[in-house]
Amino acid sequence: MPPPSSSTRRAVEKNRIRIPSCEPCRLSKLACDHKRPACSRCASREITQQCVYRKNPFKRHRPIVVSQQHHVLPTSGPNGLSPERPVATFQMKRYPNPGYQGSSSLKTVLDNLGDHLAVRIDTSRPHVNDQQSSRDAVLRADSSKMVDEGVQLLETFLDYLADDAFRQLFSEAKGSGLQTHLGTFLLFPFFESLANEIDIIRQSENRQASSFALSQRLFEKANQPVEIHSAMTLEEFAAQYTGQNLRWETVGLIITLAGIASTEIRVPHPACKTEEERQLLRTNLVHLTNKCVGFCDSLDTLNDITMIFIYESFLLASIFYGDQSFKAWRRLNHASSALFADGLHETVKEKQYLPFFLTQLRQQIFARIYGSDISFAVFLGRPPRVSKRFCYTSMPLDIEEDIYCLVGEALDQELAHLDRNGWNTLGQIRKSAVIRWSMITSMIREDALETLLGRNLTNVPQRIGSSPVSHNSNPGSLAERTLLP
Repeated sequence: MPPPSSSTRRAVEKNRIRIPSCEPCRLSKLACDHKRPACSRCASREITQQCVYRKNPFKRHRPIVVSQQHHVLPTSGPNGLSPERPVATFQMKRYPNPGYQGSSSLKTVLDNLGDHLAVRIDTSRPHVNDQQSSRDAVLRADSSKMVDEGVQLLETFLDYLADDAFRQLFSEAKGSGLQTHLGTFLLFPFFESLANEIDIIRQSENRQASSFALSQRLFEKANQPVEIHSAMTLEEFAAQYTGQNLRWETVGLIITLAGIASTEIRVPHPACKTEEERQLLRTNLVHLTNKCVGFCDSLDTLNDITMIFIYESFLLASIFYGDQSFKAWRRLNHASSALFADGLHETVKEKQYLPFFLTQLRQQIFARIYGSDISFAVFLGRPPRVSKRFCYTSMPLDIEEDIYCLVGEALDQELAHLDRNGWNTLGQIRKSAVIRWSMITSMIREDALETLLGRNLTNVPQRIGSSPVSHNSNPGSLAERTLLP
């Protein structure tokens, strides 16, 4: 019988049971006879107490390498070089945005003080702040860094979504539920404005320079307040967020909607060929959305489109991370905090100072955030952040969003089809009707939450049944409750 080959011997040796050496023999690299409780070598050296055997001697612990592909933003141009960038001229605000301040705020108290109690400031001598110059230097450095981060975000967005893929992704979102999102009548001009800017960058000979110019302009515009007056038209309002006035909240909103749409597309798709590419696309769009939220937070930006953007980013976080994720809960808290900071819980008081379309839009924003907050509170068994006890706002009217742009007699004719409670009398079930009914059920659920999560757990069914909202289950009676509280 011929002797076994070398490959056969190696296979046999590999399959043999390997017996571990004790620790002293292993460290000394000496042969061990593997006796228990102590090997012969350790016994002869009188170190039997050190003669121990490891549990998993041959298991290698390989380091886990986590892919950072969706976290790394490119810093080089299309040719692989990093050309010198111009200096950013954008300057952040020196003082933060105070937001809405109610009747108990210090500002309101001081405004109501008489002249004899007013604080007088001596302006005869110039006030010199020793820290002002250093603070301005820090702001300039932060501003330049943010512009560079904006360039990286735009470059990443361009790399992951080709022009046709971006348009088709938004088109599919439009056909599969975009009407359920907030401010649908504004999303199309927002998308076209961003798409035009992307086309300009793609066609530019110096793509990085064009991205830098756009990033700086986005920060400059997002750093400016939005003007609102009662006679403002819808076109004038949208013009402050589009074209040369494009802002980061506008860009973030469109990226967020693209992220939501990416969760529903089927592969192969112009944006992704495989399921792995689709998951990577979703991850990167979520990352870009979070970056845009960070930009708006850094600028202390707070306006109606920012509110919609934050709410839609919450929906994306809920889809991507799950409803039980703390990230989704935290983003909803962000939306709830912004709601109060922007004064959307007091829309009834400001109704006479706002154009009709903006009043309806703000009431829709409140209804969506309030409903989501109550739903999550019930789902997770946690106290809600938004309570109807501290809100004074009406539900949006049961009308189509196409009516928002009407004025004068045309608007009056459409409003004539509503009853005194704001419901349409044409028998149509509209998007606004779903929002209104969701707000009504949220009020009922809030009463139930207050009973279930409170300290008094006696007679819970009777107390819920005696709620001022839920005491009558007749939808007609519930529909009459159109005002909070």
